[in-house]
Amino acid sequence: MRTYYLYKFHFYGALHIGPDDGRNVLQSSGILLHSDTLFSALCIEALRDETARNSLLEEAKAGRFLLSDAFPYRADELFLPKPLIRTEQGLRQMQDPGQRKLFKKLTYLPASLWDAYLDLWREGRPFDAAACLQQLENLSFLDERACAAVRGKEETDPYLVRGLQFNKDCGLYCILAFDDDRVRSLVEGLLQSLSFSGVGGKRSVGFGKFQLECCGELAQSACEAARVLGTYLSGEPAAHWMTLNTSLPAEDELEEAMEHAEYSLCRRGGFVHGMGYKKRTVYAFASGSCFSKRFTGQVRNVAPEGRQPALRMLKPMFLGVDV
Repeated sequence: MRTYYLYKFHFYGALHIGPDDGRNVLQSSGILLHSDTLFSALCIEALRDETARNSLLEEAKAGRFLLSDAFPYRADELFLPKPLIRTEQGLRQMQDPGQRKLFKKLTYLPASLWDAYLDLWREGRPFDAAACLQQLENLSFLDERACAAVRGKEETDPYLVRGLQFNKDCGLYCILAFDDDRVRSLVEGLLQSLSFSGVGGKRSVGFGKFQLECCGELAQSACEAARVLGTYLSGEPAAHWMTLNTSLPAEDELEEAMEHAEYSLCRRGGFVHGMGYKKRTVYAFASGSCFSKRFTGQVRNVAPEGRQPALRMLKPMFLGVDV
């Protein structure tokens, strides 16, 4: 039986996450940590133990554990990606241009307002987008740091790195799903190790280190937002299924998955850790994409041909959306 667990990342300092488009990598930073990036970081931690690494890859390919993107939180409030779904009832509430602009700015929804937002699309009930945007304010602030590249030159090349610092009681959380406690023990151990190494970019200058908080099973959490979230992940029949992570159907699933789908794509690239060559670029479904049918997804080798394999985990974690 699949069980869902909540983990919070309390960052000690700045976090740097490069943009999806690959431009201005050092001079900008996002707040979303993609699930495939987190999986790659776990694989790097597992390199110290070949048995652990082989086990992690085997469990991932078999789909015996899943992980969400890492989304922001404030205290007990968890933020979810805005579902890409539209109905005539909801669109009638957005005839005012000002209202449409507010909804366009929405990227995340507080879990406490999830049902209210769905009621907009189910029944056309008013939704206060301005109040929702207000809750998203002041989660983090910009951190700019001057660095210098030496690389054997007589003179150093200065450059600027931008990251994010989270405000008090704010950070990122992710959800992990396990089929048994053996897999959970393996992944939690790697997460603990990762907290010392850090996630994201520019870890060599101290970015990305965090304290890991294991918040337990969603269904039994003391946090009301987590318990509510657990009910939507229970696998009960739903009209639509929203991805909570970066995912891509296998080739034989793609046509069926695209039927009646509302989605956005994100570019996934980057370098293979410690190898100095680029991964093959993949365009995957971003979290918040909605589908009428669930799919299994894939773990894809994105290393150039003839190189040591580099795996990108693109198996979806679905949240039921009844609209």
